[in-house]
Amino acid sequence: MSNRSKDLEEGAEGSNSQLEKHKEQEEQPHKFADGVYEGICQDTEEQSSSKGKQTFRDIVFEHCNTSSIILQNVRMGSKGCLALVRLIRNSPVIRVDLANNHLGDIGVLPVLGGIKSMASLKHVNLAGNGIGNDGGANIAVVLNQNNSLW
Repeated sequence: MSNRSKDLEEGAEGSNSQLEKHKEQEEQPHKFADGVYEGICQDTEEQSSSKGKQTFRDIVFEHCNTSSIILQNVRMGSKGCLALVRLIRNSPVIRVDLANNHLGDIGVLPVLGGIKSMASLKHVNLAGNGIGNDGGANIAVVLNQNNSLW
């Protein structure tokens, strides 16, 4: 095989790997949205549907980016929250706003675990989630350990 043929073959392989990487990056938001949506379906005991999935994707694309996750009023409970935290753990997210969902004392636990592993996190909004005394006590412990939140 000539040097020119080898160069062309290597160039094609490089282009393919770049194309695959680009495709993977484009699919990431869908995987993120779909994973959280499935958790919310488990929380609400509703069947997942393609329409529901697309609606949730639209919400995610409108309200979430690499530094901010805003998922207010999406009926998220403990399973949706767990899916969310698994997907954003160790990410550069600065703000997480989960106001007016259904976390309660149990659902707030995955958020608190995520806070511990997210060094970049500066703002968390958990208002309107039915968090009681036990959840509040757990939040206080995590806040005392994490000085970056305000």
